[in-house]
Parts: sequence; C-alpha cells; structure tokens
Amino acid sequence: MYLDVYDHNMTFLRSVDVSKIPSNSIDSPENELRQGVSNFVASNDYIYYANFSITRFMGKITNNSLHPIMNVNPEFEMASESVKGKFSGLFYQSFNKNNELYLLSYTDGTLKRTTFNVDDERYYIINISKNTKNNLLITMRYKNPDTGEGLAPRLYYVNLSDLDFKRFIPSVPEK
Repeated sequence: MYLDVYDHNMTFLRSVDVSKIPSNSIDSPENELRQGVSNFVASNDYIYYANFSITRFMGKITNNSLHPIMNVNPEFEMASESVKGKFSGLFYQSFNKNNELYLLSYTDGTLKRTTFNVDDERYYIINISKNTKNNLLITMRYKNPDTGEGLAPRLYYVNLSDLDFKRFIPSVPEK
C-alpha cells in the first residue's frame, strides 16, 4: 500500500510506503493489511490507521517513510467526528479502566492526554463522538469480566474545552 501525496494543483509530490504499518497480530501478521480499513486519517504528515481486525497505528511521515509516534493497541480508537478536524484529532483508549483521551495536533505534533473520570470508577469508555463545536458524547459501560453482569450504560455530554489536557510524551515503539 502506498500513500500518494499531491499539492492543491494535483502535482505529484511523493509516495510513501504504508504497507510497513506494524501488525498487532501474533497469529497471522501477513493477513492484517488484507483486512478492511475502518479508519484512516492523513493530515499534514500525521497518520492514523485502524482496520476491522486488531491493527492500529499512529505515526508521522518523515523522510518519505512512516514512523510511529506512540505505542497503540487494538483498543486505541479515534473519536467519530461529524466533520473531520483540520487541526487536531481526538483519540481514546476504549475498554480500559484508566479512561484516557489523547489530543494530537496535526500542525505541530503536540500530543496531550487526560482522563475522563466519573463517580463510579468501574465504568470505562466504549465510544466517543465529536461534533463541529467540540462537544463530545462519551458512551461508557461496565461489564464484569468474570460473571458477565453489567451496569446500565451511561452517556456523558461534555465540551472538549472542559477536559484538562496536559502535554504528553509517549513511549515510542522500538524498531
């Protein structure tokens, strides 16, 4: 797979090999890039890729090749947006008790992180939607991993500006 980059006049600038996106699969990594793409964002030189299987990737194009900017796992997701953000992307760690959210600036690569805490710490984020006014609809639930019993799902409506994001320096995957 290649990402071809053109300017606004449709003049070809470069081609970047994105088939080097690392697979999260241990069983059959060669099959991961054959899976359907569920989300793909390329903004400036920042890339987010997710497929319908378990592979996720967040990185940057440097010297015409992809480099990860953060370790991500199969539960790392990008918020659904009614209109894709031009300047930043909102990401979250789903099905995780830490309820972490990440904000990536597409202009300078600054990464910020916060947590979304609620009164019952058992709840975890399963989905986030964002509209053009930066309002978030955060869906949370809890299901006991041993018994399967769960709590009633919850929805939270908050503005992105109400969250206390702090600059975050992520661990970068080893080569």
